Amino acid sequence: MQAGNVTADDFKAYLVEFHRVLEQTARQYLPPGHQRKLVHTVALPCRVVGYVSTQFGVAVDYDPPVQRTGEERTTIDVITGSKRIESLVLHEAGAPASMLRAAPAVAGIDHIHFIGIAFGGRVELRDERSSGVFDRCYFFWPPDQSRKGSPQWHLGTAYLEMFGDRSRSRWTIDGARAAATKEVLAALYELQRAERAGLSLVEYHQRIRERTVLMLGSFSEEGRRRLALIATSLRSLGYEPVTVEDVPDVMPQTVAQKVGMLGHLARFVVVDDSEKSGHLREVEICKANDWVTVLMRIDGVPSSGMTRGLDLFSKVIREQPYTEESVGDAVRSSADWAERLIAQLRIQLRKAYPWVESAVSPPPEAQPPT
Repeated sequence: MQAGNVTADDFKAYLVEFHRVLEQTARQYLPPGHQRKLVHTVALPCRVVGYVSTQFGVAVDYDPPVQRTGEERTTIDVITGSKRIESLVLHEAGAPASMLRAAPAVAGIDHIHFIGIAFGGRVELRDERSSGVFDRCYFFWPPDQSRKGSPQWHLGTAYLEMFGDRSRSRWTIDGARAAATKEVLAALYELQRAERAGLSLVEYHQRIRERTVLMLGSFSEEGRRRLALIATSLRSLGYEPVTVEDVPDVMPQTVAQKVGMLGHLARFVVVDDSEKSGHLREVEICKANDWVTVLMRIDGVPSSGMTRGLDLFSKVIREQPYTEESVGDAVRSSADWAERLIAQLRIQLRKAYPWVESAVSPPPEAQPPT
């Protein structure tokens, strides 16, 4: 681990490597029509500006309007400053000092993706673990009343990301390669699933993606048998269970990268926690990402003391006993819990951010057993 905080040179090296690997891997594994449709390639070529605050956070701005070059190539620059990252970005775009001194229009942002939102003032992340994405958003500040004829200040974003974490260990060359690989892997995975189902990507997102459940557990003979029982019950409820084995090893990736990608795409996660295996590491990934997770245990016995009592400290984790005879009822009960929790989280997020349309869709319609 590298101690300390990221420098401008560190961050530029991260951004250069991330975009190099992203474009190279996309060309290698994705059809031509999809290579420029990834989150971080859709605006390219453009000027990419990184920001490093010596106080709090880092940011990446794609095609900032005040710094566009009009060149048909991607360039990467990094700006440093002592203001918090949220104010540093706005300051460099010419925001009035009164705007930066005022209380934030929106505070406590924590892993929120804003699309097409207008902010009448600055924003503020919750803490070092938080992040925010400002996708085609608009920042503005009214004219200075003490200066007659002063204009309203405004800034439109193409795609701006802010992160509270400015630790050097977060922004490494290896981390850049892993993040780029994960982004391409996710796109490839979804393309392949859509093709297998004979659907367009739009149809796939509407009909399959929101029903996907990630299944984790042991892949021993007994472990596979238990996973198969759970998968059958999930399918009878209208879900699409997937495991890490369903992702072909067509590009370099670790199991942890696969789990990270699949977990972010899944509606919720079901872990068969009945036997010691590598899933113990995967449970830690679920916890770190706050995924809605069910730990299912044959006869109620956990695989390890390391997973016992996790639901005491997290409202997004459920510990669910089952037997082979009752697996269907246990899965149904767990799915009902997950759907209620997802609905509650959606309401709570809408209260915290009333302008944000949650990406969570209604639960899938139950299907008759096949």
